[in-house]
This record gives sequence, structure tokens and C-alpha cells, in this order.
Amino acid sequence: MKTIKLSAVLIFFSLSVFSQTNETLLTIGNKKISGDEFLYIYKKNNADNINKESVNEYLKLFINFKLKVTEAENLKMDTAVGFKKELAGYKSQLAKPYLTGNIKWKELTDEALQRNKKEVRLDIIFTKLSPNASPEDTLKAYNKSLQIRERLIRGENFDTLAVKSSDDRNVSKNKGHLSFLKPLKIPYNIQNFTFKANKGDLSMPIRTDFGYYLVKLADIRPEHGFVKVAHIMISASDNLSDSLKTIKKNKIDSQLLLLKKNLPVTNHNLQNLILLKILNGKN
Repeated sequence: MKTIKLSAVLIFFSLSVFSQTNETLLTIGNKKISGDEFLYIYKKNNADNINKESVNEYLKLFINFKLKVTEAENLKMDTAVGFKKELAGYKSQLAKPYLTGNIKWKELTDEALQRNKKEVRLDIIFTKLSPNASPEDTLKAYNKSLQIRERLIRGENFDTLAVKSSDDRNVSKNKGHLSFLKPLKIPYNIQNFTFKANKGDLSMPIRTDFGYYLVKLADIRPEHGFVKVAHIMISASDNLSDSLKTIKKNKIDSQLLLLKKNLPVTNHNLQNLILLKILNGKN
């Protein structure tokens, strides 16, 4: 029987399983086992249930496991032909999911790179639904989206139907028509439809974390990249009087003339102050 020595560091495991330590947790014979080794294995197998009781229970299992391994090594079982063959089988089984995961990750990466060479313009009608919605609410939202789709197929006007039915907060402004987007800004389920569809195709209701989307592929084009711009803006709301609009128009035109002559534009704050004085009838 091998001698087992437990370190006082166990107290800290019980109080804070997230802390790490290189101190020796236990000694079996002449072999020292660090706290880091135990903590790594414990957290790997108990990520969803970390508490003092589970730490203590897992420690018992861990010690028994280490005792069996040590005893097997002392009996030279690790050198037996049958053991080596069995171990090779376990390694092969364990390696498959890791290899498959790496292959799948590479496929997704390559897919994203290819898709990102394009930009898509979509028309959408959105039916909001909580990610944790009940089956009843989910079915209700799906049927609503499906009924809207059927109305579109029968020829109802997209803009009118979108404004009336979509839960998109911007629908009153964009009528359900989105500007060109890079694919990686689109939910993956919608991407999958978009890159299999032909221009003008209308999807079935597509479920996302936000709800159901009806998606029409309005256009697709090569990726245009990014453009860096500088601008000068003079704000002018729609409810301004014609005289104020004229003043603001003259102001921006004066800036344009200066730029065309490669002259520096005048100070905006000073211009705003002059404009306010004019509007208030001051000199």
C-alpha cells in the first residue's frame, strides 16, 4: 500500500476552486501531484456544478484513480502488449472528435472567407420572438411569418406589407429594404439562404435568436471594401423656413468654393455665431 500525504492546500480548493496553485496537493509514494493538475481535471469535468461538496467528492475519485495508475505502473502493466493495444484504441477514439472538430472549423473559416468576397442587399419582414419562447408562441410567430409570405406570393405590395407587419424598428423608414451588407454581419441561418438563392428569391420563415425573418435576395455584388471620407455638414431640418434654408445653403456653398480653390475653410464655430447673430437681428 502506498503512503498518501495530503497538503493543507486542500482548504483553498474548498474555498476557491478557481484559484490555481503549483503547490503539491498530494504525494503517493515518491510521486508528487500538484494542485494545478487536480484543478484542471476537476474544472474540465464539473464546469456546470462547481461547489465545495463536488470538490471534496471529486478529490476522492481523483485519489483512487492516481492510486490505481501508480499500482499499475509498479506492476509493469503499462508495458504489456494487451494494454498497449487497448490504449492505442482509446487514443484513436478520442482523437476522432478533435480531428473532426478541426476539419469543421476549417470548413467554416473557408466558407466565411469566400462569402465575405460578396455583399448582399436584402428585403426583410421580421417577426419578433424571444429565444426562450414557448412552443405555442413559437408556432404562433412561425404561422404569422408564413401567412405574410403567402400574401407576398399572391402579389401584395412588399413595402406596404412590411410597414404594416414587420417588427423591425426601422421599417417605417426603410420599408424593409436594407442597404448592402457584408455577409458576416448577417445571422448565419440567413447567410445560408442568401448564398444558395437566386436574385429575387423569397425564403421560408428563417429562425434566428431574434425571431423569424422572411428574406428576399434583392441584389448581390462583389465586395466593395471600405472608403474613408471627410465631410463638412451644415444641419438643416425639414421644418426650417425658406429664408433659413437659403442662409444654410449659402453657407455650405461658400465652404465648397474655398475647398475648390484649395483654401482653408473658415472656423465653423465663428460661422455659427455669425449666423445666430443674423437670425437674431444683431450686428
